[in-house]
This record gives sequence, C-alpha cells and structure tokens, in this order.
Amino acid sequence: IVTCPCALALATPVAAAIGVGRCADAGLLTVRSDAIEILAQCDTFAFDKTGTLTTGELQVERIQTFGDLDEDAARRIAAALEAQSVHPIGKALCRAHVGTDTPAAEVHNHVGDGVSGTVDGQPWKIGRPDFALSGSITDEQRAAADAARALGQTVIVLGGDGQAGALFMLSDRVRNGAAALISTLRSHGVQRIALLSGDNQTSVDRFATDLQFDESLGDLKPEDKLRWIRSAQAEGGKVAMIGDGINDAPTLAAADVSISFAHATELAQVNSGLLILGGDLGAIATMRVLAERIRRIIRQNLIWAASYNFLAVPAAAMGLIAPWGAAIGMSLSSLLVVVNSLRLRRDP
Repeated sequence: IVTCPCALALATPVAAAIGVGRCADAGLLTVRSDAIEILAQCDTFAFDKTGTLTTGELQVERIQTFGDLDEDAARRIAAALEAQSVHPIGKALCRAHVGTDTPAAEVHNHVGDGVSGTVDGQPWKIGRPDFALSGSITDEQRAAADAARALGQTVIVLGGDGQAGALFMLSDRVRNGAAALISTLRSHGVQRIALLSGDNQTSVDRFATDLQFDESLGDLKPEDKLRWIRSAQAEGGKVAMIGDGINDAPTLAAADVSISFAHATELAQVNSGLLILGGDLGAIATMRVLAERIRRIIRQNLIWAASYNFLAVPAAAMGLIAPWGAAIGMSLSSLLVVVNSLRLRRDP
C-alpha cells in the first residue's frame, strides 16, 4: 500500500511527457526519446553553415565566364546538372536559369565535391574549383573567386573538358537569431561552439566574424566533419550537431544528439533526434533551457521518490504506519511528483 503506485515509476515519464509537449510548443519535435536528456548534457555544439545558420535561399549575384562559354549557356548547363539537386546551392543555380530546360545525361553526385554529367553531348562538372577544373584554375579565375569570397559570397565553378566554364558567385542571409542563439548556449554551460562548412575558408571566416564561434572551419568534406565530431567525442565532449543537408548525414548520425529542420533533406531528418518545425534558430536555445529544466525536475523527482521509499517501506514493514496512513503517504508522494513535473508547463 505504501509504495503503489510507486513515485519512482512516475518520476521520469510524467516530466518527460510534459517536456515533450513544451518542446512542441516551442517549435521542436522530439524524434528520439533520449534526445532531450542528452541535449541537456552537451558541452559542444557544431553547426553546418549553408541552410542551417543561413536561410538557404541563395541568390546568384554574378557570373564570370571564361573560354568560349557565354553567360546564358553557363546558366543553362548549370541548371541541367543541378536539376535533381536538393541542396540550396543547386536550387539557386536552377532558379538562375530562365528558359527552356536542357536535359543532362550520366549525372553523378560526387559527395562533398559537386556534380558531373553530360549536357548537349559534352561532359561538364560543377562544384568545388579543384573538382570542376581538375586543379587547373588560372590566376585570373583565382583572383575573381578570392574577391567574391572576401565579400562573404560562395563560389561555385562550372568546368568542361576544354577551357570553357564559369564562376558563379552566390550570396545568402544569416538566419534571424543566430547571434542570440550562440550567446544563450554559452550562458547555459556550452564550452565549445564550432562552425563546420564545406565553403571556402575565406567565406567562412567572413560569415563568422560577428558570431563568436570558438572554431570556424571551411573547405571540409563530409569525412572531415565526421572526423572533427569523433575527435571532440574522444576528448570527452558530448556533441550536438545541427545540419540540414545530405552531406551532413554522417555527422548527424555520429553526434551524441542531432538537430535538423522539418524541411531538411530526408536523410538529415532520419539521422536527427530533434526537428525544428519552423526556421527559427531560437528554438534550439529554448530547447537547451527546457532540456536542463526537464533533467533537473526528473532528478528532483527521483531523489524525492527514492528518499520516500527508503524511509516509508521499512517503517510500514515494521508496523509503524497504519494502512490508512500508508494509503495517504502513497497518494501524497505520487501527487508531489506529478505537481513538481507540472512546473514545466510554466515559463522559466
């Protein structure tokens, strides 16, 4: 009588259920049951850049062609190669082309590098400069790319078999709340915040200027990001990874807890424990605060339930508590756990 229903059985599930509801109210969907608890313990946060800290709505600002390729042809070929792409850069290149679509054949996605294929019977590559141009970039092309990166733009290169090709300079906007998110994370015990991006290091440095990351790493391929995550874990850190693309899937799967967006690629969603229902980065800060409160209240519930049982069960066994007293004690102990958990419904 004195233990049933035992407060220990209610200590975690009641707080967890209320916490999951609060997370949904804040714009975060809990996909994995342990994600909230682990998020409260994470001391390292790693962010992807394009589509995560930025809106992912890139715009082609300028195109510089070389060889015998004109700008219209460059737009058409780029759109043909990226027609099936779900990456923000690929979508931006498709939007930049206005006119009749051209089919591409033998299209192959080279993870972390770019896309290759055949358009009008000619082989083309688009992506990183060293990939698209096979490492044979000229001084003029390098200078144009460096100038664009100094402005914080992303540079994508289109290259063919010959000397024809183009440089696409794209710009993106920082998501609202990015700076406030980093500040909130630091104030809640996060010791290491990193930006992991496949963009050129110069663009990454320019982007991160006002955001106060501990590390801002560019020119990273998916395997480089994965290596960074595992290195941070090997040093004893608990890592939260935030990303949205196909290339982020390995790091999202490897991190202790992962966060993505409801509009992210399916592969990113499958490997995430938490999904942001909108596009507000502030949901991550809210989630961190909530996760800490949920963990704290669960601890309080467990301490109370264990203490109650430690004292009440021996007393009842020795006949020091009457049956009616045991019933009252059992009800009050369970009620206290539930009431304490209900505090999660209030804003901190």
